[in-house]
Amino acid sequence: MKLKIIFISVGVTLALGGCGDDDGGSSPGDPVDLGGADMPVVDMGGGDGGTEDAGPDDAGEDMPPVEDPLFAVCTLRFTPEGAVGFVALVDSLDAGALDTTTALEIGGLGSCAGRDGEVFVGTSESPVITKYEIDDAGQLVEAGAVSLMPLGITNLFSFDGFQIVAPDKAYYIDNPTQQVAIFNPTTMTILGSIDLGMVDDLAGDSVFSNFGGVVQTEDRVVPFARYLDPVLDRTASRTTLAFIDTASDTAVFDTTERCGGVASGDVLSNGDTYYGSNNITAADHRLGSEASFPPCLIRARAGADAIDDTFFVELNDYTGGLPTGGLVRAPGDASFVLAYDETVTPIGPETIAREIQAAQAWRLWLIPELGGSAMATRVDAFGLTSGANFALEVEGITYFSRVAADFSGGELVRVNSDLSVVDALDTGGITLGAYRVR
Repeated sequence: MKLKIIFISVGVTLALGGCGDDDGGSSPGDPVDLGGADMPVVDMGGGDGGTEDAGPDDAGEDMPPVEDPLFAVCTLRFTPEGAVGFVALVDSLDAGALDTTTALEIGGLGSCAGRDGEVFVGTSESPVITKYEIDDAGQLVEAGAVSLMPLGITNLFSFDGFQIVAPDKAYYIDNPTQQVAIFNPTTMTILGSIDLGMVDDLAGDSVFSNFGGVVQTEDRVVPFARYLDPVLDRTASRTTLAFIDTASDTAVFDTTERCGGVASGDVLSNGDTYYGSNNITAADHRLGSEASFPPCLIRARAGADAIDDTFFVELNDYTGGLPTGGLVRAPGDASFVLAYDETVTPIGPETIAREIQAAQAWRLWLIPELGGSAMATRVDAFGLTSGANFALEVEGITYFSRVAADFSGGELVRVNSDLSVVDALDTGGITLGAYRVR
């Protein structure tokens, strides 16, 4: 799954991100013909097994029944009393409304992850990771817990903090203590930790802010650190990548001063990873704020524990100079980005960056291939949105979590491989994560 850049103010600050690419061939700004194709149907089996002499009565009688898919959805809903978290099980992400009456209510929901038959949950109220299994009745039942307090971690508020890297190994990336907690998700025991304190040593004149997100490849987990200019209290043009080898649980760090505000990333089929600035960086640059810099894209080559110094792209160049930010995986080696449309909401001399980010004036664009020279194409069927978009990738399909301006509701919007855009599950709030668990 992949996350994008988002800022939402609800008494707490939520930071996520995302946007992506297309297949080229069109001129910059040409709208995509989105058609209306439905999402492809997964063949769940049921054909002839090919067993010789197997008659109609005994064919496949020893085969286990094919189970229907099941997804765990983690959401936040907002009430006058505050935010309430839910973990719900649904048969599909593509239709209907989330029923919270049968969901697991989680106070202070701060992180979640899922895999076959299991869901892992953390909260902003304690350092305890709780594992839930799915019983025969299709209900979530508590099946173990582990506290990260021995590592000095006091809460689990990090929406993409969990990274499951093997059946018996998972990470939790903690901002306050600048470390990775290693735990066994099967036995729910602590295995150790990885020190990420080097992000402070590499801060230069800046101050470490947080790990804006994480990218996971076949053999690496790469958190990326963001920094603040302590004088201007604004995002600094600096990013540190922590390349964690998941076999040895060791980290190598590399920093660039050419690009800051990185809050989302993408992995191409060749293993190269890309990291892009967020929407607030684009807004500050558009306003010409002091010490602002263009929203940018950097990369690391597959297998390398270093930033590729030969590559640097201004994200605005993909959209013909529009304020552009965020990065979300799209089909193939494409990625989505969001670009601001000033014809919808003009920017005046009194406009501030947060107003630009919050305005319902951002449009989805598709970059055909990260690292390539083709311009992005606008996905008109997506319509207008704010810069505060949560994006999820579930089984190779991209969903955006659109949230009402007053946080009173929200829904998933599915972007298909043919770039058609379809309203999907109504979650009633911010969707933090969705995972196939059966």
